[in-house]
Amino acid sequence: MKTNFRLLRYSLIFIVCLLLGQVNFAQTDAKPQLQEGLTLLQNQDFETAIVKFQTILQAEPNNDKARHGLAIALIGTEKFAEASREIAKLLARAPQNAQFLEMAAQSFWQQKRFAEAEVVLRRRLVLGDERAAIWALFGDTLDAQKKTAEAATAYEKAVKLAPESIDLRYALGSLYWKQIRYRDAENEYLEILKRQPDEPRASFNLGDIYLTNGNAVKALPYLKRAAKAFPNEYDTHFALGRAFLATRQFEQAIAEFQIAVKLRSDIPEGYFQLGLALQRFGRREEAKTAFRKAQDLQNAKRASEKVTNPKN
Repeated sequence: MKTNFRLLRYSLIFIVCLLLGQVNFAQTDAKPQLQEGLTLLQNQDFETAIVKFQTILQAEPNNDKARHGLAIALIGTEKFAEASREIAKLLARAPQNAQFLEMAAQSFWQQKRFAEAEVVLRRRLVLGDERAAIWALFGDTLDAQKKTAEAATAYEKAVKLAPESIDLRYALGSLYWKQIRYRDAENEYLEILKRQPDEPRASFNLGDIYLTNGNAVKALPYLKRAAKAFPNEYDTHFALGRAFLATRQFEQAIAEFQIAVKLRSDIPEGYFQLGLALQRFGRREEAKTAFRKAQDLQNAKRASEKVTNPKN
């Protein structure tokens, strides 16, 4: 759960920029058709917009506003490779255009071409006038390449530009968590909870940090909140069960582990922890059954690994 809740999304914000006429290349006689294309974009009728802009470009190959519109429409239909080719043509004519660089980075990101996205974003950031969303996309691009420390630095800049953003702070906290910078992660999650006391993602991660560092009592209220918010998540019930077990609340621990193994019956550790809780509560026969189940799952996992990766 620590990294799966990143909610920051990069929408087609450049549609608005286009509609506001921020791209001011000299154009020719296609103004009425361009206006129709812009209206189609505004209405998110991307397929029809593609046809409209392609028609303009057949007559006027150097019509940059039409190519800009075509790139946006292609991104809107998730044709990212085609969009990248159109954006490359725009950048060949305007290599320092911030909008085009952002669009290029977005299309590369969607294609998982993270190294190329990083290069383009570095070019964009040199231009200045950066927004929090650009630093966040840069951070995600670095994180996707396992450059976690650099990604955290990028997100620090994003948070500085938008300190009230819950999503940015959550992402930054998760990056700190990856680096085992628990104190820094804790601070970010606490900042989130100051702004939104019932935020469940921050609650879970904060509880997990406290539990990992041996403070189950402090972890409990945060993990209870997370389990209530995410009743169908294995991780929340498993962590809450561990906190109950560590504080010798065995009956509550059993209940949480039972929910956890129902949600994920394929994970040996869930049954093992259930066995521990049952054993300590005096339900020894049930504990033996849980331990056997954990061992069976572990044996099956090892056998599967041997088949998948046989020794030479």
